[in-house]
Amino acid sequence: MSARQSGSSKLVLWLRHLVDLAFFCLLLIQMSISYFDADIHAWTGTAMCALVVVHILINHRMFAGLARKRRTSALFICDLLLIAWLVAEAITGIGLTREILPDLSFARGHGRGVARSIHALLGYWGFLVMAAHTGLHAQRVRGGIVRWSSGRPGRRALVIAVVIALVAAGVFSFFGLRFPEFLLPTNKAAFLTSTAPAAAHYAMLVVLFLAVATITQLIVWTLHSRMLQRAHPANA
Repeated sequence: MSARQSGSSKLVLWLRHLVDLAFFCLLLIQMSISYFDADIHAWTGTAMCALVVVHILINHRMFAGLARKRRTSALFICDLLLIAWLVAEAITGIGLTREILPDLSFARGHGRGVARSIHALLGYWGFLVMAAHTGLHAQRVRGGIVRWSSGRPGRRALVIAVVIALVAAGVFSFFGLRFPEFLLPTNKAAFLTSTAPAAAHYAMLVVLFLAVATITQLIVWTLHSRMLQRAHPANA
């Protein structure tokens, strides 16, 4: 690989990380409507849609590869779910917004309440699917942790303790944020509201996101290990 190609690859990698970080920050804002007005919610949602388009353009080769490889079908299905989620969120968001495209706002009267509930329901499920998506793409992180702790009982014990603590904190955040109440269409409150300090609210969202990503990666790793054991029982 030439120096120019290497520099270009590094630039694309940094751009990819920057887009992902910006999307995550906007996602946290979207899930914190108690602390922002409708204008900010609408504009950050629009920015998220734009970032998804940029994300797809940057990673178009990876998406094409996922579509061709059966072994990565879980990644491909999760990506399709996220695209469908974004489209549905954008449609319901346009129907509700009066800040950006008021002429396209189609939700009126009782229909506005229905669109609001659907928009919120998709938002909570989308948050969890996005976290799972991140976990599915965390092979390099997992590989680095495995190499760092391999053959070192002390480091391995530390990794296990951190994972257990993170999952436990994630469960606490899941219920502390009242997520179960918002994952069913029967909830009329629609949007997650919080009276907690903003820092605590964001901390719980971050912890929940990381916990779901970690659990997803652990499940994938476990299933993959079992498949290898079945395929090569002599090496198990």
